[in-house]
Amino acid sequence: MSYDLHGTWDQGNKWTGPYLNAHTNLTEIKDALDLLWRNQINPDKVTLGTAFYGRGFTARNSGCLKPGCVYSSGAKRQKCSNEISVLLNSEIVDIMSSKGRKPTLDKEAAVKILTFDDDQWVAYDDEDTLQMKADFARSQCLGGLMVWAVSHDSSDGRFSRALGRASGRKFVSALASTVDDPVCALGVQQVLIVHAD
Repeated sequence: MSYDLHGTWDQGNKWTGPYLNAHTNLTEIKDALDLLWRNQINPDKVTLGTAFYGRGFTARNSGCLKPGCVYSSGAKRQKCSNEISVLLNSEIVDIMSSKGRKPTLDKEAAVKILTFDDDQWVAYDDEDTLQMKADFARSQCLGGLMVWAVSHDSSDGRFSRALGRASGRKFVSALASTVDDPVCALGVQQVLIVHAD
């Protein structure tokens, strides 16, 4: 499980602390995998977990919105996830569109970071970072990739398709969801039929 490496549970923890850190940080994923390699775990038995959601925070200081800055709480609830600090990728896409915001790429962590509403900060995976993580998984000869959870995707399957491309899978067909509110596509099943080239 290489997501949820950070979250609101870091607050009050003397080892981690309340810092803006990506929950799918590739630097920390590498460190975690080193524990497996030191214990002679075969890489093809390991599947790299990815996420179609971000962990968000409310920064303590709106002037400090970079990784390592301090947060005061989880990000505000969004209408679909309805959970403090969790933003589904569909909600993140909606925020970018409605607020005219663009994310930045943290190359070392292999995540995108979006800031909005002066003090809101979220790190997540998108097409670019899913490719970076897939390339890393291949470089380590890992057994594959997985995602939590397909229901967090946008209604058009944007991130599922990206993960398929990054994994080297060709889509034969896809049945996109049809819902009244495409941002809140929770529970709507998307059927993606893929095969290896």
